[in-house]
Order: sequence, then structure tokens, then C-alpha cells
Amino acid sequence: MGFTLTQGVAAVTVYWQTMLENQNAYTYFSLMRPAKLLGLSHAHLFGYTVLFGLTGLMVCCTRLSAYIKGVLTCGMVLSAFADVGSWWLMKYFGPAFEVVTYGAGALFAGCFGISLLFILKTIFGSWRKQPRNSDGLRLFSVEWLWGGPCGDWILMPHNLTV
Repeated sequence: MGFTLTQGVAAVTVYWQTMLENQNAYTYFSLMRPAKLLGLSHAHLFGYTVLFGLTGLMVCCTRLSAYIKGVLTCGMVLSAFADVGSWWLMKYFGPAFEVVTYGAGALFAGCFGISLLFILKTIFGSWRKQPRNSDGLRLFSVEWLWGGPCGDWILMPHNLTV
């Protein structure tokens, strides 16, 4: 949930910087010093790596087909490279590459949103199917927590009463 909140704040910041303080994204990046753009690129690529790594791990633990998992994860990674690359292209080759930034943002939002929905479905959909003990209490297991396929990755005792 923290990643989603961070992405929302980032979207507001981008809108503020590229539409309110500057005329457009091209103006914002064309006026930026190369050293600052390099630092911005570094920070974003590092953040994207953490975000996509954790999201990709959680997507891998859903019951989606391997093909869909690959499409969602690769879509997010490609959107990151397209986004950061478009900043440099705008800076040195003009405003025609601004549309790449918008396309990359749309691709990321779509892939991340769909991934988030399936992650939540796996977590909360499994809760309803969680077995109960003789007292009616739910039993905790790794298969319930991760939705099944990744349950063996983590060593935790099964059948703890929650």
C-alpha cells in the first residue's frame, strides 16, 4: 500500500513540475542541468528496481499463468526504461519525445494496477478459503499467506492458531 501511496504523490509532483511550474515536460527537462538529470535518473532507476522487484515477487506468488506474470512484470520494467530514456531524449532532441513519457506512465499504471489487483485477490481470496480448527478459529499457513505457489520458499511452522 505504501508503494501505491508513493506513486500517487509522485503523480501529483510530476503534474505540478511539468504543468504548473513549467509549460510542459519538455521545458522542465530541457532546462535541467545534465548532472541533475543524471541524479534524477539514478534515483528513479534505483526506486523502480526496488518497486518492480517487490511487486514482481508478489505477482510471481499469484495463481496467474507464467505468461501473464511475465507480461505484467516486463511491462513495468520496460515502462521504467522508456520513461527515463524519454527525459534524455526530450532534453537533447526536442519535445517530440514527450509522448513517450506519457505512454510509459500509462503502461506502468496499467501493469502495476492489474498486478496490485491480482495480489490483493490472492491475499484476500485465500482468506475466505482458510481452514478452521475445531474451535472455529482460522489456521495460519504459508500457503494461505502467499496463495500457494511460493509457500515452500519460506520456512514457517504450519497450523498455528491465529
